[in-house]
Amino acid sequence: MTADRARRHNRGGAESERRGARYPVTSDVAPSALPGPIRSPGARGASGVPAAGRGGARREAARHPGGAAGIRADTAAQLEAPVTVRGLAEHPRIAGRYRVRVSAAAGEAELLLGASGVGDFAVRAGRVFDDEQWRRVQREARIVAAQDAALRSLASGRRSERDLVQRVRRRERDAGVVADAIERLRVLGLVDDAAFADAEAAAKLRRGTVSTGQVRRDLRRRGVAAELADGAIAVASEEFEVDDAARCREAATKRARQLGALAPDVFRRRLGAWLMRRGFAPGVVAPVVRQLLAERGTGAPDDTIATDDDGEWPVGAADD
Repeated sequence: MTADRARRHNRGGAESERRGARYPVTSDVAPSALPGPIRSPGARGASGVPAAGRGGARREAARHPGGAAGIRADTAAQLEAPVTVRGLAEHPRIAGRYRVRVSAAAGEAELLLGASGVGDFAVRAGRVFDDEQWRRVQREARIVAAQDAALRSLASGRRSERDLVQRVRRRERDAGVVADAIERLRVLGLVDDAAFADAEAAAKLRRGTVSTGQVRRDLRRRGVAAELADGAIAVASEEFEVDDAARCREAATKRARQLGALAPDVFRRRLGAWLMRRGFAPGVVAPVVRQLLAERGTGAPDDTIATDDDGEWPVGAADD
């Protein structure tokens, strides 16, 4: 890896180039998937958080079959202040997350908060939230839920910031809540389009038939800024000694065998369109197609490949 590439990766933390890489995070802002001890409103441990064993959690779940604590989180929005905290329990599977059971005149609900939220709002049994405090607590719970949804998505593969926003918006409609959740991950270095572009460009360009144009198009489609995409492609191209003309020639030769004995005009149109859809520039495609036509004995080396004024393949050339 070149020094330039190492510096680019170090900006946001090294990101694995293997798809499906896990993101080992143990802070309260971004919990790990490691199981943690279950805690319930009882004796307090050394940390000051009420502690109990796993057996208590199982008994609690048996008494409330509707969920881990038997109360649906989406009922919290229906409660009106004053709202009283009835219990606090550490999540049995996600370190740094706490289940907060609350009640009001309309009934009960359960929220999931991070350790920082528990501290910021002084959450403890008997704590009463007024209307303003309750709105802030609910918003914090939504940010935590959005953040955890983003972390689950990151655990399954590399994501750009746009990827994450689009996925989290499927469950959280408030753009401000989503933005706050993504910002917390950005602070941790888990959302970094520069590192994402570096990893994606390297993973794709190490394959010998992928064009730099296709990689740039894919990165831009996923929301990566043009300068970040171009920088990542430049570094990966140098590292893997990418030659678009040679790659275009290799891909065109294989494709030409599949096209068979087509008429020269049809061969030119279909092969050229196929290559351009794979990100090869018109200036790279045209001489390759001319050479293959000449080798077939159906065209001269100086045959031209017609493109429009913007260098794009003509209308109708996308036919396979």
